[in-house]
Amino acid sequence: MSNLPRFLCKVKETLQDASGVTVHTDIDDLVPEYRPGDLLELRKPDGSIAQLESGLVSYFPDPEVVFSESGFHPPVAFFFRGLKKADIPPGTEIWQIVEHQIPKDVKHRKFERIEKTQGA
Repeated sequence: MSNLPRFLCKVKETLQDASGVTVHTDIDDLVPEYRPGDLLELRKPDGSIAQLESGLVSYFPDPEVVFSESGFHPPVAFFFRGLKKADIPPGTEIWQIVEHQIPKDVKHRKFERIEKTQGA
């Protein structure tokens, strides 16, 4: 049974570059059902709603920051191509509208290196 749309987070800050905007959110972890490229629903403070394809931004913070601030976690950040900073103001809610099933019986896979033996 689907429980969508599902609230994910709120936008805290919006940064713009030449190809689009990156939004920093108020969370530091995502639900496992989210996949980069999913269609997300943006509910803006003015009441307007937009559905956009999303990209996920991964931050690898400076180790000095991580070790100096106990419990530091970089925020979850999304990228939206072709938008301007004003298109996604702080306070915009981000909702998941696509559901992916997570198999419950899948265990972590272990990988091992296999080398070609001589004479094979």
